[in-house]
Amino acid sequence: MSEESLYAGLTREETRKFGRIDANMQSDFLTGYDVSARPIWFTPGMFVESIEESDTLLKTDRVKYNVVDEIVPSTSKSTVFDKKGNRNFIDRNNIATFGSIESVLPNQKVFTIGISKEERFLSCYAPQDVYLMGKKRTMFEVLGVSDVVRLQEDELQETIPTQVQMEDLNEYFSYTIHDVNARYFLVQGKALKCWRVHFYLDGKSITRFLPGVFVERAERYFGGSS
Repeated sequence: MSEESLYAGLTREETRKFGRIDANMQSDFLTGYDVSARPIWFTPGMFVESIEESDTLLKTDRVKYNVVDEIVPSTSKSTVFDKKGNRNFIDRNNIATFGSIESVLPNQKVFTIGISKEERFLSCYAPQDVYLMGKKRTMFEVLGVSDVVRLQEDELQETIPTQVQMEDLNEYFSYTIHDVNARYFLVQGKALKCWRVHFYLDGKSITRFLPGVFVERAERYFGGSS
């Protein structure tokens, strides 16, 4: 689950600035959401077996489909037959035609870390809260939340997966690319500069590391230093 989808879902789209998506927005998230009005940002939501084993990532269920009309091989047109049996062509504007669907299976858990320059934006989350996430508005229930803690500077530690641009790869000593799309690389690795997060959850002591590029990007979104 991308950083952007988590922000939209976990803020209930409170800072959304538009009603309809403009084709000229060029997928610029900051055009649609005023992050500085609610300065909080989240690491990508990774599906895990458990919080203690959050370094072991699980794959979601993926189904590929193709419903292109064989009579008219187009993704924008479909055919229907009227009562007299005549075939008509109509715009296909309500049904996805081809691609893949990722399904969230029962009991799958998502792990994310939120950062903010104001504690109140982090302390408002509580177990049993329910949020609608993603384009299909899948419901997610909060199972556990740690206390709010301060980030501690560190270096050359293995960080959790985050979204980076190609030029950001220079900020890693070594890294693994989990996924690539048109907007970002999903990267996990040993960052030259990172931030340590040490917290307790369900009575367990947990330490994770955030890459410096993630924190710096969040600061830019917030409109200042955190």
